[in-house]
Amino acid sequence: MLNSICLKIVEALKEGGLISQEDKDIYLFGIEIALLKFIHYSSMLIIGACFGMILHTIIFIVSYAVLREYAGGYHANTRMHCYLISWVIMISALLIIKLCPTKIMLWVSLFSLISAYILIFLMAPIGNTNKPLDPLEQDHYRALARIVATAETIIALLLLFINLQLSLTIALSLIFTSIMLILGSYKSTKQLIV
Repeated sequence: MLNSICLKIVEALKEGGLISQEDKDIYLFGIEIALLKFIHYSSMLIIGACFGMILHTIIFIVSYAVLREYAGGYHANTRMHCYLISWVIMISALLIIKLCPTKIMLWVSLFSLISAYILIFLMAPIGNTNKPLDPLEQDHYRALARIVATAETIIALLLLFINLQLSLTIALSLIFTSIMLILGSYKSTKQLIV
């Protein structure tokens, strides 16, 4: 169904003279990715609304997506698998934030930030079969991942004095990024052995 919607959009663009026949596949791919991202992020916001945690959801999505862009890590083999993993991560993060007792939230945030920051600093980036990294890209993405992780950690530390839940939100985005790095490292090691 999504493919047919994308085809109709591309055909309309082609008939309107906005794209050429040679560029049709490129635009089809781009429109499909854009629609998938729209559906993906919209559904995450719906989850956040169901939990009554829209701000937390937005902060988590932004901090997680930006860091994952540079850190890399595990990537699912299918779009549906990716979508399901995203749902599990989002629901898990929101449940942890909602259910974590206030009296231990400071310590959970600090432990999460420190352990995740160390893992990201040591492991990132982790490429995958769809996006292998050459040595130059490794250095570039490592530097960017460290900069983003440092910035997010500093913001989360500052939020400890303002809003513990928002601090925990960012800390969890780092934790889930760390988990994806570990899984990505395991997956790439397993593929090398096979």
